[in-house]
Amino acid sequence: MPKGPFSSAIVCAAAQKDPPQTVKIMSKHIRNPSIARYGLRKLAALDFEELEDGSASRLTLQSVKAALTLMEHFSRDTGIQAGCLEVLNSVASRHVNRNVILQQRWSEAFEWSVRSCSKSQTEGNVPHSIAVLAQIGDGVSKVVVEEPTQDSLSVCQELCSILAQLAYDVQSRVAVAEIGIDIVLRVLDFVDFKDGLSAIAASRALYNFVYRCEEAHHQTTERNCLRAVEKLLANLRSDDDVVLYATRAKTALEPDGWRGDVELQEKDVA
Repeated sequence: MPKGPFSSAIVCAAAQKDPPQTVKIMSKHIRNPSIARYGLRKLAALDFEELEDGSASRLTLQSVKAALTLMEHFSRDTGIQAGCLEVLNSVASRHVNRNVILQQRWSEAFEWSVRSCSKSQTEGNVPHSIAVLAQIGDGVSKVVVEEPTQDSLSVCQELCSILAQLAYDVQSRVAVAEIGIDIVLRVLDFVDFKDGLSAIAASRALYNFVYRCEEAHHQTTERNCLRAVEKLLANLRSDDDVVLYATRAKTALEPDGWRGDVELQEKDVA
């Protein structure tokens, strides 16, 4: 529950199921982290439907702008970054809404999200037989283990997921890939190619980048994305879901894979 002088207002707006008022309060007090976190959770649960004429709603536009603004103001707060990306993922489930995001300064915001990620350190004792490769002394030695924080993992997963959605539409595929390929590779490197959910989302994004898109396929070839997917398959071969999505991405990233084949139909782009 948010704390502060404006907390009761946003709680009431959320309780009354008044999303526009929730966004209004978030935007008015954009630097209040408690209001931001609470409001983002409520917005992420919404179904951002288009209007009867097929256009995006005012709520959609306001929510996208609020999320991107929060990503700028809280560029070092990984939890808020993850919350904003979750909202954007909810928005991006529909074609017209994806266009709303693409018309904003989304690439800068995604860069802030990547930079916000961090790792926690824990110390542990290991026998010399394990630590010997590090040329540590005899007996039992202490080692420091670094692991991504939970919020950072959420950011990685949400980032790759939304990139996969933004690349769904053919007309925006190249532009999204130009920015997204670097982000996906940085995410995989950050999680050391070992987080299953990030691996699945990254594989979906890479597949969508190149599907029926030769120009984006050239970009992935230049960045050696195929090697990254092969590393996922090697590290996470016991995860059936990772193997499924990574194998599909690998097929698409191989020479001429962008053309598609019997197993890679357009309906599979997701």
